Amino acid sequence: ETRLGGEALARDGLGTLDGANAFATMLYLGPGAERLGEQLRTALPAEARAGVSVMGDKLVLRAIAMSGLALRQILVPAIGVVRCAEALPRLWNF
Repeated sequence: ETRLGGEALARDGLGTLDGANAFATMLYLGPGAERLGEQLRTALPAEARAGVSVMGDKLVLRAIAMSGLALRQILVPAIGVVRCAEALPRLWNF
């Protein structure tokens, strides 16, 4: 069992998902991470609460959203960029 105490304002920061109900971390390890990072930053929806970090051949995307569907709307374009526009698995099509 997990319990959070304290003032509501202290709990509602980005460290505790800022009220979001869904979160994801996507990791890419390989050549071209810098190029993919630039492409990801432009492919993400403007309203997305997401960040992209690149460190050498490592790329990390972190995202939070109010629902699983909203998170999926961030992740689908991101996965498409990393997969070089290959079709997503059927499970991810909506």
